[in-house]
Amino acid sequence: MKNKKLVGLVSVVFLCMVFVWGCSAPKNVKQDQEPIHTTVPTITQITNTPEIQINEKELSIYSISAETAEKISVIAMVPPDTEITPELIVDKVVESMEDESFTIGIDSVTTKDDMVIVSFTGDQPPVKNVGSSIEAEILDAIAQSLLDNLSDTYHKVIFRVMDGPYASGHFEFDINQVYMETKQ
Repeated sequence: MKNKKLVGLVSVVFLCMVFVWGCSAPKNVKQDQEPIHTTVPTITQITNTPEIQINEKELSIYSISAETAEKISVIAMVPPDTEITPELIVDKVVESMEDESFTIGIDSVTTKDDMVIVSFTGDQPPVKNVGSSIEAEILDAIAQSLLDNLSDTYHKVIFRVMDGPYASGHFEFDINQVYMETKQ
């Protein structure tokens, strides 16, 4: 017991000595010495970066917010020489929904007269794995995106499942039932 106390006391004294001697200023430096000034040359390289021009046009579409599960307006960028088609619009809506964690199963996008026909796969949203409110928001987002961007050519949107009538656990539409239309 006495040995442990002695070792502890010696350790504390040793640490105090290291602290006192290690923290004091060196004594061999003259106080009247002038500091040495050195000049380090600096090289500045100016890079000539070309101005980047964004050559894309905006496409206004709708998507679904992952936070609120409601339809939101978003802007998709497309190359300026891209023709705005129903397929392109549906692709951009699907991409935007994927960014919000909604995977949409599209079978095909076709047109007939003044109608756009969107056929979904039967094993993914909006047909499966979503509630009725999310399903309705997805259908509305696709239909409104199509009609807002193609109102000069197309006035009606029809939804199908694998080219048959649209039927999910929440909604059923006849094979040629118009889901949404605009006035001509």
